[in-house]
Amino acid sequence: MVTQQEALAYFAGILDGEGNVEVHYRHHNTIGTRLTISNTSLEVMNWLLGNFDGTVYARRSENSSRKTIYNWRISGEKARDLLKLVLPYLVIKVEQAKLVLRFWELREKWGVTPRSRKNEGFVVAAEPLLYAMKVLNKVGEPDISVG
Repeated sequence: MVTQQEALAYFAGILDGEGNVEVHYRHHNTIGTRLTISNTSLEVMNWLLGNFDGTVYARRSENSSRKTIYNWRISGEKARDLLKLVLPYLVIKVEQAKLVLRFWELREKWGVTPRSRKNEGFVVAAEPLLYAMKVLNKVGEPDISVG
C-alpha cells in the first residue's frame, strides 16, 4: 500500500511525462481547466481512476498493429484541487499548474461559478492566462537553446 505522498509523487511523474495541463475555451465561449494523461497501459488508467477519480476514454488506432491509447481526464474544481496537492512534486509542468491556480483565483475574484453565464469581463481578464498556457504547451522545438 502506497502513502498519499507517494501516490501524489507518482502522479506528478506521470503528469510531467505523459500529461497535459490546460486552461482552454469550452462551449459557449466559457473557459475551463483540464488535466489529461495519455498512455497505452490500462493498468495505469485504472490506478489513476482508483486514486484520483476522473474519466477514461479509449482511442483505438486505425492501424491494427498499434496499441489502444487510453486518455484519463479530470476537469474543473477536481483538476484544481488535485493540482494544489501535486504542485510540490511537479518538475516539468510547474508553470502550467501555477497558471491553472491563478485562473481559479481570477474566477473567484470575478465571482464566476460553474453555473455562471458567460462573463465578458472575466473572459477578457483571463486572456493573458490563456495565451501564456498556449505558449507553455506549444508543441515543437523549444524557443531556447542550451549552450
